[in-house]
Amino acid sequence: MRLKMSPSICFGLFCCLSVLSVNFGCQKKEASIINDETATVEPHDFFNKNVGGPIDSATGNRWKRNLEHSLSRTAPSVLSTRVFYLPAAAMRNLIASNKTSGICFYFGKDASGNVRLVPVAVDVKGTVIAAEKVITSNGEVSWQEAKQWRLNFKQEHSKNIWGHFWGSVAVERLLAAGTETVRIELGINDEGSQQMMFSSADELAPVEYGDRTRTCPPFCPSDLQ
Repeated sequence: MRLKMSPSICFGLFCCLSVLSVNFGCQKKEASIINDETATVEPHDFFNKNVGGPIDSATGNRWKRNLEHSLSRTAPSVLSTRVFYLPAAAMRNLIASNKTSGICFYFGKDASGNVRLVPVAVDVKGTVIAAEKVITSNGEVSWQEAKQWRLNFKQEHSKNIWGHFWGSVAVERLLAAGTETVRIELGINDEGSQQMMFSSADELAPVEYGDRTRTCPPFCPSDLQ
């Protein structure tokens, strides 16, 4: 026995099915938008050209005094070397390539046990850009020697900060003044976190410091992970 539906019933069912179809389509589209939004966060957004910014001299000097006070109450530590110098030309060469997002200023330990600063170029994916030579705070060394220094430091100070990443925009801003030598000083901010501050070595009393670096760890360029 076949059931017969009136035209009005058929029309009502058609409308219901249409509404359900539209609702399902909207929910599916909404879920797609949510997925797109959550997918926009890049896993290596940590390494981008805009990392860094200035701080005023009063803040920077206070952070240096915080470190000095901390060292006066403890045995000599990895932070005992508080000032490093690098040629501005070496930093300029590291950011010359469009692939470079910035510089990771690594701490390294040489064969004599001295702490050195080892700058390496990093791309936006967090990959170190290898070079034949590296200009460190103790002069030029081979890439392999510089990498060994970095590994030495990491292995001996696994619970410390191994380096600071600074974006190329901030580096260019510092170098735009025409300085020949960059002074890199360490400090401790008011929350107790290690800071790395940049200024021209030509200025005995800088009016501001370059800062706002990102530390490694938690995120480090790929070759030392």
